[in-house]
Formats: sequence, C-alpha cells, structure tokens
Amino acid sequence: MMVVVLLVVALLVLGTILMAVEVLIIPGFGVVGVLGVGAMASACILAYLQLGSEAAALSVLAGVVISGLLFWRLPKTRTAKSMVLSAAHKGHAADPSLAALQDARGVAISDLRPAGSASIDGRVVDVITDGDYVERGSAICVVAVKGPRVIVSLATDSANNEVTTGATTPVSNNEKRGT
Repeated sequence: MMVVVLLVVALLVLGTILMAVEVLIIPGFGVVGVLGVGAMASACILAYLQLGSEAAALSVLAGVVISGLLFWRLPKTRTAKSMVLSAAHKGHAADPSLAALQDARGVAISDLRPAGSASIDGRVVDVITDGDYVERGSAICVVAVKGPRVIVSLATDSANNEVTTGATTPVSNNEKRGT
C-alpha cells in the first residue's frame, strides 16, 4: 500500500514538473504538456482504484494545490518575467513621413485594383483607392493617410472637372465611365 501512495505522489510531482517544463521551456502545448496531464490523471485514477475514493479525492486536491502554488509562484520567477512585456513601448508602427503625403499628387506605377504602388514626391509608396480601379500611369492625389494606409483617388483638374490619366490628353469623368 505504501508503494502505491509513493507512486501516486511521484506521478503528481512528475506531472507538475512536466507541465512546468512545457510552460517555461517548450513553447506551445505539445507532447510534454500532454504527458504532464496524463501523469496527473494517472495518479488520480491509480489512487481511486488502489486506495479508494478518499485517496483519489486527496490526489485531486493535491494536484489542484500544487498547480495553484505553481501558478502563484511562477509569475514571480526571473524566467517568467522575461517572457512578459512589462512596460509599454512608445513609438509609431507606421512610417511617420507618410503623413506628409496628404494632398500630394503622384502617378500610379501599377494598376490600382484597388491596391498597388504609386510614385509620390519622388518615392514609391504602397497605396489603396476607395474601391475604384485606377490604370497604371494615371495621375493620382492622396486623399487621406490613416496610419500605414495611403488612400488615393484619380487626380482631377478642378477647372474643367476632368480626370487626368497617363495619356497626353485629359479624359472627362463621363468618358472614363463610358457614358
């Protein structure tokens, strides 16, 4: 009977160690974590079958207490602290110079369907339209810059409401739509 008790305790300790290794050393929930859960479950089943329901309840309680202590103490360890971001990082995720492109004009260097590339102020920029198709070589205007997104539209000549394309002559909005 003492051998069974020692085996149950050993399985609980082994399961706890395997779970700790899975959490601290090996990323993800893989074979080691499954073996840890299996060892703890085996300890509970063995305790129930060999020692009765009281021993099984004690082994479950011991597993919960050990796991609770592990989760209480684990975040305070140096290893766990190195895995957690403790301070917020300041900065920009997007290129801050993109904001300077607001209202700039350029030329689409690829077809924008609706995303593509454009040359604006001498630099190649990834751009997107509001859903409109824009042919390569068409003149474009930056209508908005939202973080890393540069939103463009066809550039219009405001004097006569014509859309400028890559062609040498402007095309009116009606001609562009095919009406």
